[in-house]
Amino acid sequence: SLIVNGKPVGIDAGETVTVTMPGGETISLKLERNPEVTFKGNGFSFRHSSDYQVSNSAPADDVAQHVIVSGLGTLVLVQAYKGTDPTTLTEFMLNRITQDDVAAGGKLESAPHQRVVANGMTLAGLKGVITSSDESATVEVMAAKTQFGGIIAVSRIDSDNEEADRALVEK
Repeated sequence: SLIVNGKPVGIDAGETVTVTMPGGETISLKLERNPEVTFKGNGFSFRHSSDYQVSNSAPADDVAQHVIVSGLGTLVLVQAYKGTDPTTLTEFMLNRITQDDVAAGGKLESAPHQRVVANGMTLAGLKGVITSSDESATVEVMAAKTQFGGIIAVSRIDSDNEEADRALVEK
């Protein structure tokens, strides 16, 4: 809810409400959702469309995991590690993410890849393309060591969804 002069006003994004102020004046308020929002984690942040929600979990005591999955199945995953440098895990993560595709007969080709993110940090790792007889997907697994541990960033996008979801993985 929106708080006006200490009182909650029930309003949803896209709605307009009329509020009477203590002096009797009525004002019109409209709440608009920002097209992009910033997710802030421990030692990192990333921007994404406000159409998506970030799901958070802690698969281990020293790992915080943040995930966005589009309705088409495009994945963006960020894991923040406390006290551990995850830069040696990129090949393992790529193989885990693509293991079902490979088991079903897909062919994985990978190469070193890096990306400089908004704060100037360079993430380095692998970019893989998994190809089957009727589809392909691109998977990026990149990591960086930080002062307190490190982060791994993973994305997966099917070639059929490039046009619709490319902006999700590019941010």
